[in-house]
Amino acid sequence: MSNIAVFPPRTTKERVRVADLENARARMLRVAAELDRILAALSQHSLKPAC
Repeated sequence: MSNIAVFPPRTTKERVRVADLENARARMLRVAAELDRILAALSQHSLKPAC
């Protein structure tokens, strides 16, 4: 959570947009967690990622 003050959305369109952004953030965090697990698995097997 950020320490920036956020004003609540006023319209239905704004609420939908906020929900979309929250869902996108959650998906990005899941992808990042999966990439961390993949990197850990590669490290355990003494494999190095290409980058």
